[in-house]
Amino acid sequence: MKLNKILIISISVFLISGLFLLIFLFNKKGTITNNNVENSIVKTVSIEGGGTISLESSDLTNKKVGENINVNLYLDSNKSYSSVDFKLCYGDKVTLSNSDAKKGDDFSEGIVSNNSGNCLTYTAVKTGSEITGKKKVASLKFVASQSGSGSFEVSQSSTKFSGSANNQIVIYKINSVAGVGYSIGK
Repeated sequence: MKLNKILIISISVFLISGLFLLIFLFNKKGTITNNNVENSIVKTVSIEGGGTISLESSDLTNKKVGENINVNLYLDSNKSYSSVDFKLCYGDKVTLSNSDAKKGDDFSEGIVSNNSGNCLTYTAVKTGSEITGKKKVASLKFVASQSGSGSFEVSQSSTKFSGSANNQIVIYKINSVAGVGYSIGK
């Protein structure tokens, strides 16, 4: 009988110790996991005053209905960046030729993600090392569809670019944008 009591007490102490050890290890594992997650999170910050967007084209006046209008969009910044998102509105006198929306040479990918209401949204991404300075983001081809005048205008509030600094993703807002007008005859 005495041996049974000792055996039951020993097994109980062993099970309770095992339970405490299991709880301790589970909490320790959770703490380690949380620390690793906290250390691996990349923070995102938004900064005013990152760069200037400009539109350039050599053929914006005296176009005729059916003719092409080529527009190049540039970003000029002293900040390092790897992606650019912009919204370009173009009026109702021209239409975008989707097959001729091309990324700038310094970018790996470029895509028109939304083209409605006489505005388009474009995203350009660069893989590998980031870039700085004035770079062509996109070359867009429009077709003159009606006679009249209008303009190409970049939405400053919907345009941003991003890069990384100090283990953070930094989203830069645009300092200024430049629009350009066009004229289409019959």
